[in-house]
Amino acid sequence: REFLALDTPAANGDTQITVKRGLIDTVPRKIAAGTPIYFVETFYGGAETEYAPGEVVEGYGTPTNGRGYYLGPFTYHDIEMVGRFNKPYPPANLKIDGFSYPVDWFVPADNQVDFTWNHRDRVTQSDQVIDWFDAADYGPEASTSYLVEADAYDSDGVLIAANWLSENVGLTDTYTLDLDTVPPPANTLTLVVKVWTVRSGVTSLQASTYTFLLPGTEILVDEYTGLPVLDENGNYILMETP
Repeated sequence: REFLALDTPAANGDTQITVKRGLIDTVPRKIAAGTPIYFVETFYGGAETEYAPGEVVEGYGTPTNGRGYYLGPFTYHDIEMVGRFNKPYPPANLKIDGFSYPVDWFVPADNQVDFTWNHRDRVTQSDQVIDWFDAADYGPEASTSYLVEADAYDSDGVLIAANWLSENVGLTDTYTLDLDTVPPPANTLTLVVKVWTVRSGVTSLQASTYTFLLPGTEILVDEYTGLPVLDENGNYILMETP
């Protein structure tokens, strides 16, 4: 899930809205056409019961409009408590070789892949609405560091190795993935790099993530749109393997 905020008030008849992305402890993700967006107004309900991380709570939403409350039937959802209010915020504004996420596809120029990000702080941001793409630093929160992990996938989109790379890089805002020193597994085409925030053993709810193709990969690209051509399974069509 991702939290958004309206950047400007919406009026009846509007067909477009402008939003801030990846708020509080969430990060931006691709939003497919037709995806519902749920808006929370000033007035909302709450519960005073305290739940511990790991407990499962069952609940449902009750839509309300000018004609009153929805009376059911309701769809119940099971939600596992994770103690998110105590979790550090993930890093924001993640870039690869200077390019901001998300992009439809990206091939680094060489095997030295540079990542940069901005700090976030759940304490100082408690009364602020900060866009994930905001290039300013907030914090960092005391005692935090960053964990960089990477998953490797083959040309069919099948996971070869989860977290084949896992390194705590300390409190920094840059990291260089040296694919010569740390080569990915054989038959890897796509890497998914995840940057988490860690504080005293507590990890952020989500990671800022970037997906890219191995340097040297050549894929079939539409000459008019400049976008990759995909096969019937939604995978890239290789012109030449690295």
